Amino acid sequence: MNVYVRAFPEPLASGQSKISEGGGTRPRWGPDGRTVYYLALDGGAIHAVRVNPGAPFRVVSRERVLAAPGLGPAWDVDRRTGRMVVAQDVVSSTVRMVVVVNWLDQLRRRSAVEH
Repeated sequence: MNVYVRAFPEPLASGQSKISEGGGTRPRWGPDGRTVYYLALDGGAIHAVRVNPGAPFRVVSRERVLAAPGLGPAWDVDRRTGRMVVAQDVVSSTVRMVVVVNWLDQLRRRSAVEH
């Protein structure tokens, strides 16, 4: 499985261009419209491919931007800022996770009492 791009809405006669090297999945466009991010087939790295979207379409550069075992499908790129969000499973049974709900309301109440 590889990642390809093609012109939209009217595909060019040249068809599609291969973006990934060594296979890839779950592609995302970066906010600049010139970067394609994708997950490596082994799920252990996210790659960034910078492209020249004009005619002729061409790949400008490739780089691995994140490597971590077991990344999986839970990642995305913010369309406005370009920041990447990655979620990973907690793999140890000794890890304790605490979720605080409505923390801002609690902070406001405590702040009001102190002043």
